Amino acid sequence: MFNFLKKILNIEILKKEKNIKEINEKKEKNENKNSAGGKNQIIINGKKYNNISSGNLTISNNKVYVNGNLIENLNNREEKNIKIEIYGDKNFISVDCCENIKINGNVYNIKLTNGTITCDDVKNDVTITNGDIKANKIFGKCNVINGDIEC
Repeated sequence: MFNFLKKILNIEILKKEKNIKEINEKKEKNENKNSAGGKNQIIINGKKYNNISSGNLTISNNKVYVNGNLIENLNNREEKNIKIEIYGDKNFISVDCCENIKINGNVYNIKLTNGTITCDDVKNDVTITNGDIKANKIFGKCNVINGDIEC
């Protein structure tokens, strides 16, 4: 009888250890997803900007602004295909021309003139003139001219 109870307890302990291990692995995977160099990081054609707040991102006339502050003048770059990757949530993204924007996080509003944007969720509205959006969910209105919506 004692050996039988001991086996049952060992099985339960092993199950709990396995569950804890799975939870820790999921947590680590999510942390890695959001921290390819840190949350609130922006990568523009390979150049990294760390500790960028979760506010507004604007790309206009080949200039990149975060919360109204210029962080990159793309006119100075040889490569004209703009690719941006963002880690962390953003309140508002406004882009006049960009080949591809990938956001590893949520966005609250998006206005895109030319390009493709990929993100987790859009918490409010999307306006796209010539481009596509790929998101898990869009909770607001979508106004897309000459483009596709993939949810």
